[in-house]
Amino acid sequence: MCIRDRPAFIAATGGAWMHDVTVYRDGIMAVGVADDGWGFDLAVWTSANGTDWARIPASPAEAVGNQTADAIVLTPDGPVVVGWADWPDGNGGLDALWSYSTDGSAWLTAISPEAGDQAMLDVAWVDGTLLAVGFDQEIEDGTFDRAGGGQDGAVWVSFDPSGPWTKVEPDFLVDDQIERIDGITAFGDTAVLVGGQEGPMDFDVAVWLWDFDGGLRPVEQDSFAVAGAEWLESVAVVDGLIVAVGRRVATDGASFDLIAWSSTDGLVWEPVTVGTPPAPDERVVAATAAGRTIVVVGSADGSAAVWTAVP
Repeated sequence: MCIRDRPAFIAATGGAWMHDVTVYRDGIMAVGVADDGWGFDLAVWTSANGTDWARIPASPAEAVGNQTADAIVLTPDGPVVVGWADWPDGNGGLDALWSYSTDGSAWLTAISPEAGDQAMLDVAWVDGTLLAVGFDQEIEDGTFDRAGGGQDGAVWVSFDPSGPWTKVEPDFLVDDQIERIDGITAFGDTAVLVGGQEGPMDFDVAVWLWDFDGGLRPVEQDSFAVAGAEWLESVAVVDGLIVAVGRRVATDGASFDLIAWSSTDGLVWEPVTVGTPPAPDERVVAATAAGRTIVVVGSADGSAAVWTAVP
């Protein structure tokens, strides 16, 4: 492995972060956010070899306020990007954002007009349908509760890459319990969603399943409720095994340890031994399958980190 310096185009613009990457045509496409000196813009990059990157000039980056892209998925009609944007009026609220392209260069971008905070954090193409996941935080009495009160997990569905999207709001998500859904992956003709929710003792691991007959339903498992806060942030299918990764608040109360769970069917989950001792402050960003290997990327002790395992 060769660790390269930051490309000149990233260093020159004041900073950039890639949040997700996918194979696209004969190369690679990455999405994230770039600091252009007057705010943060949703950004798209392409590469033919994974080492030399170019930002697409026609990236959907000129909207008012700040925007970021959190995830990308390929559909038969082209790539779809999801993320969030600041409200243009500067009151600090967030709007769900999605963007679609047929050729990777010209993008159609839309922002949710709903009141409150919404953010799309991940997206999957499941049996001909787009599913995006994230959170929806309602306005209560005209104000936001920045401590997290009122935050519900959210799922959006679209049957067309260009939209529109419909938000799914089952009763078990629209309640007084705090949830957020951070990751989603296709599993056959269904989907597995992961995140966290307020539990009897602390913030706990949470898993949901989606199918087109029954819609969204939670996976109930007593072992998800443990002392100490932990949650899942990404999920992938490796050689038929579902592997979800996330973080646990470490014993010092200020840093995190990597955690992982696995399942053969999405209904019954087992904790995975990650390795001991953990590195200082492990923060997961994403997981993906590479053949029969699960690859997890993030940071440890303030530096980039990669974990791999063969189930």
